[in-house]
Amino acid sequence: MDEILLAFLRRSLPGQGVTSIIPLAGDASTRQYFRIASDSHSYILCHDPLLPLAEKNGYRFALVQSLFRSQGISVPDIHTIDSASGYLLVSDCGDLALEQAASQGGSELKDLYQLALTAMISIQKISINTNMVPFDLAFGREKLSEELFFFLKYGRDGGFLQELQPNHIRILEKEFLYLAEFLDIPKKFVLNHRDFHCRNIHIQQSQICLIDFQDARLGLPHYDLVSLLRDSYREIKFDLQQYLIHRHYDSCGELFGWDFQEYTTYYMIMALQRNLKAMGTFFYQISKNRNYRYQDALIRTLSYLHTDKENEITAKILRIIRILRKESLHGSGAT
Repeated sequence: MDEILLAFLRRSLPGQGVTSIIPLAGDASTRQYFRIASDSHSYILCHDPLLPLAEKNGYRFALVQSLFRSQGISVPDIHTIDSASGYLLVSDCGDLALEQAASQGGSELKDLYQLALTAMISIQKISINTNMVPFDLAFGREKLSEELFFFLKYGRDGGFLQELQPNHIRILEKEFLYLAEFLDIPKKFVLNHRDFHCRNIHIQQSQICLIDFQDARLGLPHYDLVSLLRDSYREIKFDLQQYLIHRHYDSCGELFGWDFQEYTTYYMIMALQRNLKAMGTFFYQISKNRNYRYQDALIRTLSYLHTDKENEITAKILRIIRILRKESLHGSGAT
């Protein structure tokens, strides 16, 4: 066991005997996670290579955690941070994520998703201060197009999109830029968690506890909603999706001057962008890191590439989807 890790635990938990250190499955990042059991408590230990690089009092996880806590949003307590070693120790939200709860089904499922939506809306109602983290980052044109081109690069490099012809590439590049520009409406931006999916929403004593929020940033209010309802890790039933969409619209749609049709148009376009971004991450994880546990998530996300309306905007979506549904997943990486 790493002596630096053990020394950090001794400093962080004086007088508590550590009884076990269990590695946990990480996210699609360079961070590593462990569950630490002591004589009396359970903690989550994270090693973040970015922590030593953070400016003093500028570690995004800690800043966003403090902001969320100040708004009554349930997140882990921070026990100890050590910038030099890159370790931080936080409270344990438990093993039951929404992913596992959703797989169990039952009458409580709708209630759990309503709790998740309530937490999402609480984040989106936080007053914006562009002089503070996390309001310094946004899903504007540059970031959205960067994510779409990431999808294209690693889809091709990893052999997933190897059948795409040069004319297809030109079409996709043009339409990706259009989609990014369409979704760049700063006056309608709210704060988003940024990875609001079932693995980052934990259930603790019948309440929601959010994790992995350090990349929170501004964007359209649809971004987190899409992450929840078009989840790469767990599909939810159509009726529940529609119920939650209407609840979300009631909380913010009219506030931003959208009628329901306009609101759902933005939802569909954001869904496409978010799903392509997720697929790009899975392409990268599978082809570069040989992390094949993302294969099922990749295939599920591909299944979301559809639309059920036809108008000038969604015609552009269909143009992209007709190419991708025909050409995607031909590479050996998805077998």
